[in-house]
Amino acid sequence: MKQQDDEKTGFADSVPGEPAPVAAEAGHPVISGWSVVGYDRIVGTVFGHKGAASGKTIITSPVLQVLLDGDGPYPLARTQSGSLYALAEPSATFGTQQAEDFLVYKARPESAGAPTPQMRTTLLKLEP
Repeated sequence: MKQQDDEKTGFADSVPGEPAPVAAEAGHPVISGWSVVGYDRIVGTVFGHKGAASGKTIITSPVLQVLLDGDGPYPLARTQSGSLYALAEPSATFGTQQAEDFLVYKARPESAGAPTPQMRTTLLKLEP
């Protein structure tokens, strides 16, 4: 399972601190050395972003979905603001396993906005 996860995420071949130029050439900003803050925001060093200087630390808007089989060698995170980010290697303090767990969870269809059954609420009709 670990080897299969490495093939999906690209973490085994990534080099910490590198800006992942291959993914940047595909037209998506790259976040390197990333971790998850809060429930679903990514913080890390961005490269190739039109609105931020390369090497700047950013925090994304909430991640809605992760595409594991994108065009490039890294997974793509789609945020609530509509941005797409290629996710290079995670932060060493966050860890590869925790990063892979987050990516797999966010790659599930339910994480694209559909609530899980436990999160659903029902309407209650109030009578006067």
